[in-house]
Amino acid sequence: MRIIGKAEKYYQEGKEYVKEQQKKNSYITSGSRELDQLFDGAIPSGKLIELVGESRSGKTQICLTCAATVQLPFEEGGVSGKVLYIDTDNSFNLHHYLRIGNRFGLEKDELLENLVYVEAERVMILEEVIDLLPEAIKKFGIKIIIIDSIVAPYEREYSQMNQYPWIQKTLYGFLGRVKALAIKEQLFAIYTNQVRDNFAQNSCFMPYLPYGGTFLAHIPDIQVSLKKLKGNMRRAKIEACAWLPVETADFYLTKVGIYDDEEYHELPKEEPIKEKKKVSRLLEGLEEIEEQYLKKKKVRIG
Repeated sequence: MRIIGKAEKYYQEGKEYVKEQQKKNSYITSGSRELDQLFDGAIPSGKLIELVGESRSGKTQICLTCAATVQLPFEEGGVSGKVLYIDTDNSFNLHHYLRIGNRFGLEKDELLENLVYVEAERVMILEEVIDLLPEAIKKFGIKIIIIDSIVAPYEREYSQMNQYPWIQKTLYGFLGRVKALAIKEQLFAIYTNQVRDNFAQNSCFMPYLPYGGTFLAHIPDIQVSLKKLKGNMRRAKIEACAWLPVETADFYLTKVGIYDDEEYHELPKEEPIKEKKKVSRLLEGLEEIEEQYLKKKKVRIG
């Protein structure tokens, strides 16, 4: 009877914990109503989301659009939050980010002020960034973490097949830490993943596989695959999620981020970014991490 009593107590405590976590949940729009419906209405906080697909399938476009929408007020589909954008593949375009923000009525100055950008093309820098995440979240008031892409530095620096298991374990640990932070701080967390050629017998049905295979597939709460269709049309599909059905959503890539229609209203011509101070603001995180990286490298060489 004691065991049953304890079990009921833990069950009730678990239910209360879930209720409290649900109260803390917040949501942002992806910029596309169709894609929002794929996430059961909007992108949830406290969840780790993986976007996987081949080149030009729309991964970065979704990331940039979410970097803008998270800054919107609650009534417009945002949380008035700041962005930590970790770029490992040199795919971030500042003017495109400002253009997307302009679409949602955000001013250039606030778009720059709300963005913490780190260029982490080397594995060592990416490791330092992961270590600094808790501090960065508190220091800058971050509400969304975007990593585009998680595997690019490893692909460049560790290309031998016998290094693949080590890469998997390392990424498993990194993503586990990001996921824990997303849950604890109720952050939005999105990372992109690349695909590898499938040489198995089922390759005719699945020509590409996510990098990391099934080993990393259990880490994200929501795994979304992206596929190129005709022209600028793209298709997103829920590949893995404990509570969402396997459904698809179609959207378009445009000059103002992802959109439900291929046609969009032209925006006013962007003003050139003349203020060097504003641009250097985006590089503060990189300069700090680069300095630490060079110090470590010097110690190891010496």
